[in-house]
Formats: sequence, structure tokens, C-alpha cells
Amino acid sequence: LAALIWLSVRRGLDPLRKIAGDLETRHASDLSPIDEAATAKEIAPVLQSLNGLFARVEGLRERERNFTAFAAHELRTPLAGLKTQAQVALASDDGAIRDQALRQIVVGVDRTGRLVRQLLDMSAIEAFDRVEGRGTVQAGPVLRSLAGELADPTRDVTVEISPQLDALTVEIEPELFTLAARNLLENAVNHSPQGGVVRCRASGAGGLVIEDDGPGIPEEELPRITERFFRGRHKAAIGSGLGLAIVELALGRGGWRLQLRNREAGGLSVVIAQALHA
Repeated sequence: LAALIWLSVRRGLDPLRKIAGDLETRHASDLSPIDEAATAKEIAPVLQSLNGLFARVEGLRERERNFTAFAAHELRTPLAGLKTQAQVALASDDGAIRDQALRQIVVGVDRTGRLVRQLLDMSAIEAFDRVEGRGTVQAGPVLRSLAGELADPTRDVTVEISPQLDALTVEIEPELFTLAARNLLENAVNHSPQGGVVRCRASGAGGLVIEDDGPGIPEEELPRITERFFRGRHKAAIGSGLGLAIVELALGRGGWRLQLRNREAGGLSVVIAQALHA
């Protein structure tokens, strides 16, 4: 009887040993699915879960490869422009041409610095686990601090923050909220015209609304506007296509969601709302 039990168990474990042998000899970069056709039906759920994990990891690796390639391209472009403008400034004896080249260098440095900061922000957010409800932040003081940091004396754009926001407590990690709010305010200010106003107020459902007087987003671009490195028709001069992607990722990590819609009076309305739970 013991021999029969041993033989039965050994035979029953043969499929698992075969799978283990296949995985041991597989290269670390090989994430192709394991063949389920010749597997016992009792083990099939394990293989399906394992193949699903392989698919998710492969998707993550593909996104990382694309992100690295796009980041390298986006950094290469402004650096080449900086070099060109520096050469123009060095070679020209015309003061007006030299001043224009130097202004372009300043713009290029601003764009490159912003891109590097956003790349670091993206990496920091992706390092977060989903931390819904683990922290709280007062929206008003954070927005006022960010508005002061983003103030540009060369551009006449006003940031209005409703007093209601001083009493608004948002249940999200402060770092995630700050990253999302910074990028939203920065986008709103950069897309607003001279004399424009960026308005921050509380929404009716305990969220936050940020509105600007800019050109808005064409309706056909709204489904793609949060994709990484996507720059629409109304792109800003120093934009990199990462701002709204960072916002959506940060809010998602904190259990919130981003809603975008064009205002009838012109401009864009951005809503930070509680995520919907099934």
C-alpha cells in the first residue's frame, strides 16, 4: 500500500516537476507563457495565474523601455538646442542676435530642468505602493505655497485660491498630493494667456477644482492627454508631455482620480475626485 501511494504521489507530481525544470532552464528575459495544453486540469489554474503574472511583468518592462527611450529623446532635443544657441551667441557680434540666443538658452535650461524634475517625480511615484488613506493634507496652504514657488514676474497670471480650501482636508499622502498639485498648477499657469486667472476651489464632493483661461484641450485629444510624453495641439513651449501623466499616477496611488473637461467659457477645468470603488 505504501508503494502504491508513493507511486501515485510521484506520478501526480510529475507535471509540477516538469514545470519546475522548464522554469529553471528558462532565461531571465523569457516571459513567454507556459504551455497549458498538456497539463493536468488540477494544475491549470496555477499555470493561468503564472502566465498572467508573466504578461503583467512583460507589459511593465515594455512601458519602462518606452519610457527610457522617450526620456532619452526628450533630453537630447533641448541639449542640442542649448549647444546651437550657445554657438550662435559666441559667433555673433550683433548684440541683438546674441541677446536673443541667450534668452533661448534660458528657455532651454528651464525646459530641461523641468523635464529632469518630472522624470524624477515619475520615478518617485512609481516607487510608492498604493497608500490610500494613510495620510492627510490641508489643500489651501499647500496650493498657496506652490503658487508662490511658481510665480513668474515676466508673466501676468494670477492664481486665486478659494478660502474654502483652507478647511478642505484631503485623505492622501502629502507627497503625492504636492506632486499632483504642482503639475496641475504649472500646466494651468503655462497655458494661461497674459492677464489670465487660475482658479482653485473646492468641489461639491470633497474634491478640488482647478480652472484656467487657456485654450483647453481638443475633444479628440482628451482620451490620450494623460499618456506619457503626449503633447497635444496646444502644447506649451517648455512642456514635455509628462505633467498630466504624473498627476494621474500620483492620484491613482493615493486613491483619487483625475477628471478633465473643457469649460464653456474657454479654458480647462480639472477635478481631483475620490476614486470610484466597485
